[in-house]
Amino acid sequence: MGVAKRPEPLEPIVMSTHTSSSRQTRLHALAGRARGERFEQLEPRVLLSGTETIEWFGLDVEVQSGSWIITFDEYLGDRAEETALSFLRRTGIAFDEINVIGRGRWVEIVSDVRLNSAHAQVLADYYRGISSIQPNVIYGTARVPNDPLFGEQYFHQNTGQFNPLTGFGTIGADIGSAAAWDVTIGSPDVIVAVIDSGVDMDHPDLIDNIYINPFEIPGNGIDDDGNGFIDDVSGWDFGVGDNDPDDEAGHGTAVAGTIAAVGDNGIGVTGVGWN
Repeated sequence: MGVAKRPEPLEPIVMSTHTSSSRQTRLHALAGRARGERFEQLEPRVLLSGTETIEWFGLDVEVQSGSWIITFDEYLGDRAEETALSFLRRTGIAFDEINVIGRGRWVEIVSDVRLNSAHAQVLADYYRGISSIQPNVIYGTARVPNDPLFGEQYFHQNTGQFNPLTGFGTIGADIGSAAAWDVTIGSPDVIVAVIDSGVDMDHPDLIDNIYINPFEIPGNGIDDDGNGFIDDVSGWDFGVGDNDPDDEAGHGTAVAGTIAAVGDNGIGVTGVGWN
């Protein structure tokens, strides 16, 4: 992990004559000529380890004080520090350290600069090669499941992890499952009907959460609950017209797993509702 000490702030650069005047004006505003409007620059000081709560895209988030994460479009390796330094010089942002993370895909900027989410988005959109600029958000939960594939389920907790189908994720772009699990992991009183290709009734990550109709006696050939379906103990196969809704395609099982795979059982994935 490389570390660069803060140089003296440089004057904002002037774009080439091929850049439109509106873009030049925008750059100067971002780079420091309107610094009083865009950034709150504080006196250099030794940063203390601590956290604070800020508003970010309309949400109150807990962040590491004085720590910002820049995500590049690609892995830059040894060029990450130089690229970050060039960006900071162009914008006139004062900083104390640059810490390269993850083979140069990310850098941490230790700085007193104050950005809001709108300013950070404008900067990321303007400078080529930068995907995002965001505070060093602190994520934590008292109830993290031990299921081996949980880390790949970015819709639960998106930490920017890599997905073979979609690439790298966006930190925080998830449904907030981890925070919700601190409140509840679901209830057997909630019944979810999956209309799909069926469900693998014997799947080890689902078997404990498969619905059992308490008003139907299995295998007696009688419609005990009077709903028009005989022996519909765990559902109905409307394609074939029988009481065996076993999955022949696999898609319904995947959907059921997303909804209600047993959590924290050390097997496979984690459902939204563990219980």
